[in-house]
Amino acid sequence: MLTGRKAFTGKSQASLIGAIMNAEPAAPSTLFPMRPKALDHVVQTCLAKDPDERWSTAGDVGRELSWIRESHEERASVEVTSPRRSRERILWAGALLVVGLTAGLALFKASSPQLPEPVTRLVIDLPPEHRLVDSFHPIAFAPDGASLVYAATAAGAADSQLFLHRLDRFEAEAIPDTVGARDPFFSPDGQWVGFLAGSAL
Repeated sequence: MLTGRKAFTGKSQASLIGAIMNAEPAAPSTLFPMRPKALDHVVQTCLAKDPDERWSTAGDVGRELSWIRESHEERASVEVTSPRRSRERILWAGALLVVGLTAGLALFKASSPQLPEPVTRLVIDLPPEHRLVDSFHPIAFAPDGASLVYAATAAGAADSQLFLHRLDRFEAEAIPDTVGARDPFFSPDGQWVGFLAGSAL
């Protein structure tokens, strides 16, 4: 039943009896390599020539077969779970590699020297009728660098005034309500212009 073949063969009754008495049957594992080798021991014990070497009862054979089945199932479960564990290890290794590369890239960017902002040079021609106020800071640049404010006295005017010059335009425009202003400055967000007028801010 294990191999699908007869344990002993003979061309006649006499040769068959001779094979049973003298020949050893082929081990199941030699015919079917996938069979557990422990079954070879069970078959050899059942077919032993000496009656004292055989199993005493069918219960003994059953217990031996149960033990073989359990040990074979345990081995099979280890073989089945082994690839899963190796797959998990590969996934963990991949995840650690990604984390390591990300951290390395972040450290590389943090340690690489930052290029300085390019220096912008420009020449602004004030209108001929404007004369810069003689003060500590007559000019202020906006935080975004797109415009500037200067304090100047226009021709014929008694007091100074602030003028806004956007760098994308040719002409400056007077800022209303800034008569007598000097030392202009921008708010940090660039939305407002402050100045000194007399002793007031």
